[in-house]
Amino acid sequence: MTLGLSTIVGLLTMLATPATAQSAGCAATARVACLGNAATATTATATATATATATAEPSVMLTEADNGRTIALRLGQTLGISLPAMYRPTVVGGPALVKVLTRGGYPTDQPLSEVYRTHAAGSAVVSTVTDHACLHTRPRCSIPQRLWQVNVAVVADGG
Repeated sequence: MTLGLSTIVGLLTMLATPATAQSAGCAATARVACLGNAATATTATATATATATATAEPSVMLTEADNGRTIALRLGQTLGISLPAMYRPTVVGGPALVKVLTRGGYPTDQPLSEVYRTHAAGSAVVSTVTDHACLHTRPRCSIPQRLWQVNVAVVADGG
């Protein structure tokens, strides 16, 4: 069984959202999910908000050409990353950003597409590296790997 991103976001939202619903004998609380139609409506707003954050056009979009840059974002902005399929999903160091979407990247053969949301004022380093199947075989190939890294400063609206 394969679940889509919106289904996963909806299930996570249902688990994290304190909600109660009584309909057709189905009760939903903060930790219980009902698979019928009754509990679905109680989390529609939260699910729509989470999905909109992940699918809306990012405030700033970075590509492979932005490697090594330092950028500034304000609280409330989003950061989009679009890299070729040979890059692994990014990792972030620092509390300023939270990843809300990852699609593709190595080993999927699909371009890497990610979205981060600013979480707190401060700094973060977003990085990734290229990867190839031959790096995981014996004998290992000698293809060079490339590091991609961006420094992000998140500032409060007043600063």
